[in-house]
Amino acid sequence: PEEAVFEKVNQSSGRVYILKFCTDDRRLFFWMQEPAADNDAQLCSSVNFYLNQPLEFPGEDEPEASAP
Repeated sequence: PEEAVFEKVNQSSGRVYILKFCTDDRRLFFWMQEPAADNDAQLCSSVNFYLNQPLEFPGEDEPEASAP
């Protein structure tokens, strides 16, 4: 969590977004290819939400079975 942020590039006239990593200098650029920009803000919010969720592994929250 909190290792990256996905946000709109305001210096661009198009629908360009950047994925910036906080742990190093990596920057990945993306451009929206859908014709309508109506859901761009929601998509950006969703990407940030899922990027910053802690990893969950199957069975991690289950209590250990006790031996009979």
